[in-house]
Amino acid sequence: MKIQQEGISLIYQYFELSADDSNIKKNYFQEWFINHLIERVDYLLHNDMNSLLGILYKIDVSESAVKRLFIYSKDQLAIELTTLIIDRINQKVAYRKSNK
Repeated sequence: MKIQQEGISLIYQYFELSADDSNIKKNYFQEWFINHLIERVDYLLHNDMNSLLGILYKIDVSESAVKRLFIYSKDQLAIELTTLIIDRINQKVAYRKSNK
């Protein structure tokens, strides 16, 4: 799972993430960022489902894909949702680049 640099700022905005990136080596940023996002998604799953669903709606993650995950991926739901989020953000970034 990899996210484009432009997508990182979108995710920070949607999920209201904050971080001190200065101590993170560039080589490990992607891994750190994805783990940070998984933790945030997991937190919202257990503490604020309405906010999570609102964010998924804003990002335009496929509703049918989300429903499938809730049925079949209960053990790793946060990881699977994060994968959907990153895939959708990457699609948005690629679309914006192609239409400049």
